[in-house]
Amino acid sequence: MKRNKLVLIGIMLVALIAGTAFAALTAKVVLNIGTTYTGSSGLGTAIETLNLDYSITLASGTGDNQADVVYSASRSLADDANEVLDFYASGALTDSFGTALTMKTVKLLAIYNTSTTASLKIGGGTVAVGIFDDVTDILTLPPGGKFIYSAPDSTGLDITTNKDLNLLHGGQGTAALTYKIVAIGVD
Repeated sequence: MKRNKLVLIGIMLVALIAGTAFAALTAKVVLNIGTTYTGSSGLGTAIETLNLDYSITLASGTGDNQADVVYSASRSLADDANEVLDFYASGALTDSFGTALTMKTVKLLAIYNTSTTASLKIGGGTVAVGIFDDVTDILTLPPGGKFIYSAPDSTGLDITTNKDLNLLHGGQGTAALTYKIVAIGVD
């Protein structure tokens, strides 16, 4: 009888473990700035070279230089259309596995405006994420423009209250605008 109970407990533990999804995250964002700048100087040519590495590495977890969830998408906006991405409301956004996100902090936000004709306006609104927390805080990302924000410390960018990322088609022309977005944070 005791052996049957142990077997039953073992089967229940295996079933519990098998039914639990385990996820781990590692991320490396490579941001290198390399330039060669030449010009005339007196009787010669002056050359300045620059090689800066601003890479960001995040391990799995919730502390400094850690994150545990990723939201990534390619999204479209019609001419003059807007949308609000709510990172904190459960179920408003899902990760690649279909899991509802309730992101508490953002450690990295990257947006790429893939349009060749229209600007993407980011920010504004009444409960906008902290870096755009005033209705007048609007970043205009021109066609082909890229934006990267990083807050890798343990507090990150708190989005439990100011949770909305407002995005607006700049209104040039009539073509839809497509942008790519990646948000890495702590759920």
